[in-house]
Amino acid sequence: MKIKFLALCGLSMALCSNGITAFAQSGTQKIDAVYNNIKIVVDGKEVSTSTEPFIYNGTTYLPVRAIGEALGKDVSWDSATNTVYIGSEKTNASTEANKVIYDSNGIKVTYTGLSVNNFGEININLNIENNTDKNYTFQVSDFSLNDIMFEPIFSCDVVSGKKAVDGIYLPLWSLNDIGISKAEEIENVEFSLHIFNSKDWNDAIDTEKVSINF
Repeated sequence: MKIKFLALCGLSMALCSNGITAFAQSGTQKIDAVYNNIKIVVDGKEVSTSTEPFIYNGTTYLPVRAIGEALGKDVSWDSATNTVYIGSEKTNASTEANKVIYDSNGIKVTYTGLSVNNFGEININLNIENNTDKNYTFQVSDFSLNDIMFEPIFSCDVVSGKKAVDGIYLPLWSLNDIGISKAEEIENVEFSLHIFNSKDWNDAIDTEKVSINF
């Protein structure tokens, strides 16, 4: 049986004796809903809901707020756009994901998105290709976040002819110092890449400023 989630935050529903009135794109329609004392169990624990799940046309509909909160996610409703948000109201990936931020001298660096792991650690993810005959170390300089100077953690060694997947780590304790508590509050970052020969620190390259908006 298929399962769908019924948005109950900001979405009103009128019950009737033989069914339920559902709100469609630009109007309403009456449907025959089946109530059968449906229970919701998340990770072995039964979830109490103020609105009972129901079955319509072979699909089980569940209250999205109860399910989202049982999974530890915030649930909100945007009446202006008729959108239910589970978790953040903003994607963790920038609209500029997969943006090539440097491609020269046999070296290519691509920004692939902003990520947040289960511990809340935030990384600006990079794919780095070293197509030269030398080993290089990649770091960042002149880093700013929301136009505030910031010290991230990043250093990546890539040997000749290899690729690396790494991330510029934004420590939560440092973010808190500038009034940022979550990834959704990050609006933009700017930095330059500092690239140098890992063997003797020669052949240094300092790229033009990179800007990424979220």
